[in-house]
Amino acid sequence: SLFWLIIFLVALLYIFAIVLTKGASEYLMADLARLSSKTGEDIHEFYGSLFGTMYTLFRSITGGVTWGDSADPLVKVGWFYFFLYLSFICFAVFCVLNLVTGILVDGAIELAKRDRSIMVDKENRAREAVAN
Repeated sequence: SLFWLIIFLVALLYIFAIVLTKGASEYLMADLARLSSKTGEDIHEFYGSLFGTMYTLFRSITGGVTWGDSADPLVKVGWFYFFLYLSFICFAVFCVLNLVTGILVDGAIELAKRDRSIMVDKENRAREAVAN
């Protein structure tokens, strides 16, 4: 189930990255002079390519870059893209990453149960050996 959750997260990154990269590209292509401004440089850095956008989104949900640094340039691109970015962050951090945590904790609990049952079996065999 962790494998499918990772596949889902990559697909989510990909879908949001397509839309954000498209918006950023259209904004920069509308007036190439924007590219030389600080905001234009930030947009190009964070959202200039599909892989770059996916990397920015990944860093945003894992703490590699602050949300504000990568979200502020999107205000210039358009409010839709800004709110789309915030929606991605909310969904990814509060839903998907909590599922990952839940799956890992569940796996640890199952492993602990198996370890405990193995220890109980060992103790029972030791008691039987002493009794015989």
